[in-house]
Amino acid sequence: MGIAGINEALRNGEPIRFVTDLHRDGPGWGCDLDLPHGVTAGMILARREQLASGLRRPLSATWPERAARARGQAPAVGRLPGHVQGQAARLAAGQVRAG
Repeated sequence: MGIAGINEALRNGEPIRFVTDLHRDGPGWGCDLDLPHGVTAGMILARREQLASGLRRPLSATWPERAARARGQAPAVGRLPGHVQGQAARLAAGQVRAG
């Protein structure tokens, strides 16, 4: 995604943690993520196209949102089909490059 804080965290072996499991969210799917220190929800929102590409989803199906939590802590990613769960788990485990 081109976000230095995410790249650095993954290089240092720090996973992106899921705050919630993947769950139904209206007509799609969602999950909440714990972002590395210094990475804000706004940074993710500004890179929606890169996020969609990394998840291998069309832009029209990828809608990151600010979560009602601490600022920048956990944006929700909604409207993701179920097969993305495996991709998201591999990303969190550091098995897939985030950027």
